[in-house]
Amino acid sequence: MEELKKFIAENKVITFAAAKTRPELVREVQDKLTALGVLDPVIKGSATTPFAPEPSHDDVPDKETLAAVEHFGQIAGIPILGTVPIELVKKLIKVTPEKFLPLNLKETDNDTDQARLAKRLVQFLISKGYWVARSPQMINIVYLEGANADGRKNKDLDDEWNDRRILLRFTAKGVPEIVLNAEATTEPNKAYAASLKAKKRGGAARIGFGQYKAWKMGFHLTAKYGLTHPCLKQFSPVRLHRDLDANGSRLGDKISVETAGINQHSTRAGQTFQRVGGWSEGCLVGRHWAEHEDFLKFLQKDIRYVQNKDYVFMTAVLNGDEFSDAMMGTAGQPA
Repeated sequence: MEELKKFIAENKVITFAAAKTRPELVREVQDKLTALGVLDPVIKGSATTPFAPEPSHDDVPDKETLAAVEHFGQIAGIPILGTVPIELVKKLIKVTPEKFLPLNLKETDNDTDQARLAKRLVQFLISKGYWVARSPQMINIVYLEGANADGRKNKDLDDEWNDRRILLRFTAKGVPEIVLNAEATTEPNKAYAASLKAKKRGGAARIGFGQYKAWKMGFHLTAKYGLTHPCLKQFSPVRLHRDLDANGSRLGDKISVETAGINQHSTRAGQTFQRVGGWSEGCLVGRHWAEHEDFLKFLQKDIRYVQNKDYVFMTAVLNGDEFSDAMMGTAGQPA
């Protein structure tokens, strides 16, 4: 916090534009806001390394940084009017995550199954080194592959809607709550994987487990649907396993990092599809259209999107077997 201390000693306000000339100061602000749970971390990964948060930022005072500064000021009760006041910086140095937006993850006898699942999901995310947005005005997106609505693993059979799309946020008291827990798929079926179309692509895409910052509000397959299928459209790289042998497993697959095509979309309004079928060629797909609409409505109320319509959403994709065994006490049970 050396640069922040120097800034306080100077006893001058600084405009957002002037902050660009002080990269070390910007980095300290970014790192502290991320630790407090109000600024998304930098996410990186490669073909050999799963995507996950980086320990530090890149010194760039972008739209998300400025929005996070303003949101911090809102929570702290310090108005931001185009400049960063000394009072805000003093508060930023002083506060800790445990005091500013504390998390209440202690389970109680009164917890519902979903309340318990929410707390255990947050614990698991933190144990993996993943980041959670702590502000009650922010939403965390989590996909749990091969798991039921209660978080317990299932047999994860081919061509079934046996994964979960979960939206999670915190109350003003730091208690995590699940606002959406919907049927979904994170994986294409074996029939598509065996198709010539998939083979030409080097194998069906199966997203790697990890945490990504890769999606913007947009539309799925505009050439086919026009503007009738809103979605989270892939904007940044994700890690993909290419299932060239079409065995429905990531093991032994070639891994690539790709920047387009893995959208978070749904099926069709007014219909319920028993099988995944052609709805996923590697995308993260919600089964029911009405739940998909709810999914997008919740995300459109996220303060990060409200402040910046160009916001890039984060998403964690988790191994349901790993989560269930670690957090739900299912080790040794049939998968």
